Amino acid sequence: MARDGIRWIPQIGLGAEADRRGPLYTRAMADQGDQGVLDEIHALMEVEHDLLEHHPHLGREPAIEEQLQELDVEIDRLWDLLRQRRALRRVGADPAGAILRPPGTVEGYQQ
Repeated sequence: MARDGIRWIPQIGLGAEADRRGPLYTRAMADQGDQGVLDEIHALMEVEHDLLEHHPHLGREPAIEEQLQELDVEIDRLWDLLRQRRALRRVGADPAGAILRPPGTVEGYQQ
């Protein structure tokens, strides 16, 4: 699946133009606004749902489990990015200044 700024290949993982830790948050994505980030979240969620639908939990291959975990992390990172954009906007700052944080940072947050 190729989308503006993010390329996710379900059987392989992240595409060559993306950082191995996750999608790139490009200026083009920033210019798309919140809807662009939401579109990326929904696209990754579709991939996640497809994997879950086609690979039942019992007997699921380790590679599929790894992909599901990667998807979960990337979705969390994009939600964090969206929250940052909204917070910046609330204080009158440019939401394009939000950054896509590393997986370890986002996954360390308490819900």
